[in-house]
Amino acid sequence: MSVVENDDSIDVSPPLYNDKTKKFEFEYRHPNDTPISSSSSSSYPDILIHNPLELFQQENAKAHDTNGDIKHGDGDNDDVDFIPCLGILNQKINLPISNFTKLWNNSVLKVCADGGANQLYNYILTNSLDPKDYVPDFIIGDLDSIKQKVINYYSSQNVPIKLQSSQYFTDLDKLISIINLSVNCPGLKDLDSYNDIDDLEMLENSEIINSDNNESFQKILLYLIGSIGGRFDQTIHSINQLIKNNSKRKNFRFFLFNSNYNEIIVLLNKGYNFIHLKNKTKSHTDNGGDHDGEEDGKESLVEIGLLPLYKPTKISTHGLKWDVHDWETCWGGNISSSNLLVGNSGFYVYSKDNPIFLNISY
Repeated sequence: MSVVENDDSIDVSPPLYNDKTKKFEFEYRHPNDTPISSSSSSSYPDILIHNPLELFQQENAKAHDTNGDIKHGDGDNDDVDFIPCLGILNQKINLPISNFTKLWNNSVLKVCADGGANQLYNYILTNSLDPKDYVPDFIIGDLDSIKQKVINYYSSQNVPIKLQSSQYFTDLDKLISIINLSVNCPGLKDLDSYNDIDDLEMLENSEIINSDNNESFQKILLYLIGSIGGRFDQTIHSINQLIKNNSKRKNFRFFLFNSNYNEIIVLLNKGYNFIHLKNKTKSHTDNGGDHDGEEDGKESLVEIGLLPLYKPTKISTHGLKWDVHDWETCWGGNISSSNLLVGNSGFYVYSKDNPIFLNISY
């Protein structure tokens, strides 16, 4: 077990895709100078590549075509195989307008969970945006939080609003179900043909989750706004949902956005992961309409945390200010918080035993 302090900028080579082997190949050195590569690792030869800020770097929106089928463009990382979708939960949205707009425009599906429709409606009006440019594809939940004026407005915009009253499923469960069904079950057309209790959740279970062909379904990258940063119990619930869905819905990858400032939470699977990120970020004065949205010119290193919220594990990293090798992390023990990204193209994380949570403050 070792810890090494790096300079504020180091060369980190990202994995490269090999057309012949159909795999990403990579090589780097651990802090103890032991070379690690895809060819030398027999236990976990594959690597997952994440680009959590990809949608902020894109200009062209992805959307439904006229037949209701989903279109998705090409890219240069593992996330390109995933359909990007946006889910909005019932917490005040404080994202910078520029970030929110790019998230919205580059998401294929946008779904509000119950009171999340209130938050979207208020955010759009507060920031003097045109509400007709921000109409979700669905609103779903037990509908005990959504305001009548919001129902009236989105109904006038022909948004399907579906009651699912079952208390055995959370509104987040219901949001995920309708996204999964919309992407993977093209026959899902008329929501009125399903009951108002739990038909959609049951349909997802039978057609997708419990299917013998579970691995063949379209992968979905779900960006969630309003899942962390508010009440502590709701944040913990969102973390628990991420753990549960990591094994239940294997065709999903989740990015959780903090409601109060620029932070993303990701659950990294055990094995090798590479996170594509620039190592410096410019801070903004824009926080959802309270300021003018201009950069203040200051640059700082991206802050990173690796948190063993799932189970204890041993981790190795390459590309952080304080890189570790074969480092045991657990509650009540060592935790890598307040680390910094110094890799010029991103960083590697190898988790030996279990998935590990990653938080990125950008």
